[in-house]
Amino acid sequence: MQKQKIAVIRIRGTIRTRQVIENTFKLLRLYKKNYCVIIENTPHYIGMLKKIKNYSTWGEIDQDTFKTLIEKRGRL
Repeated sequence: MQKQKIAVIRIRGTIRTRQVIENTFKLLRLYKKNYCVIIENTPHYIGMLKKIKNYSTWGEIDQDTFKTLIEKRGRL
């Protein structure tokens, strides 16, 4: 069984952001507003998402949506 993937989108910029939050965004490769990354659904990543919950949005995506994202906008 394949692990479910999560799409994370940064919705707020860098103005008045604590350093801990900014470091978490760097670890997730979310450098600017409106960036999107796909991560695995693991407890480690869930903890990071809880830390940045006021600055981002996320949700589980299915395999078809993942495939479409990679085809249209993805870089490996």
